[in-house]
Amino acid sequence: MEIFERDGKINFVDENDIFIGFDYEQDCSQSFGYYFTNMNPSEIEFDNECRTVEGIKDYVFDPTFFKEIKGCDPEDNAAVFMMVNDKDVKYLVIYNSHNGYYSHGFAMSKREVILYDGDL
Repeated sequence: MEIFERDGKINFVDENDIFIGFDYEQDCSQSFGYYFTNMNPSEIEFDNECRTVEGIKDYVFDPTFFKEIKGCDPEDNAAVFMMVNDKDVKYLVIYNSHNGYYSHGFAMSKREVILYDGDL
């Protein structure tokens, strides 16, 4: 797994050419970002500082798993992607909490075929 950030985008790419791209440009006063967790999230943890990328290098995305989480407010949303290796499961959560105007797009693709996409 590699992570690249440039031109207002952040990209996560695994060794199977599964790619997750996320619009990572700050527009105004929204709270958005990403984090990794060991537990399948059922709610969004905004401003989670657990962005450690150590130990995820040998993980690959499971292209069959995708989960959207809606927060209490209509503009609080997250997308969850499963990452696996030969002995463990982790989740990548991308999220956005905004005032209804500043959304962030995302897409998951495999070799240029879009598997999931949307706006948070």
